[in-house]
Amino acid sequence: MIYQLPTYSSRRYHGPHPRRVNSWSYSRSPSQMAIAEYLDMRRPVHLELNDGTRFIACMFDFADDLKIGREFNDLLPGVVLELPQSRYNEMIELVREARV
Repeated sequence: MIYQLPTYSSRRYHGPHPRRVNSWSYSRSPSQMAIAEYLDMRRPVHLELNDGTRFIACMFDFADDLKIGREFNDLLPGVVLELPQSRYNEMIELVREARV
């Protein structure tokens, strides 16, 4: 499962590959574990595309294909769901609590 987040990067991109992976990150921090529990994922990974679109997905769904510069559509292991702002806010509140 992949969740598209309701937030976007403020970075501007005007190149020919807006849907390529610009960055991805994963950690085992308490805040990441809160996200994992909230979204029912074992290893949530944050992805950001060149056009600023952000996602959270399970790292296990990508095997070894997750690399910067890859076309996002070529990586899609499943359905992309939009995470509503209300659920995103709940998740962020759990992240804040985990960081205390």
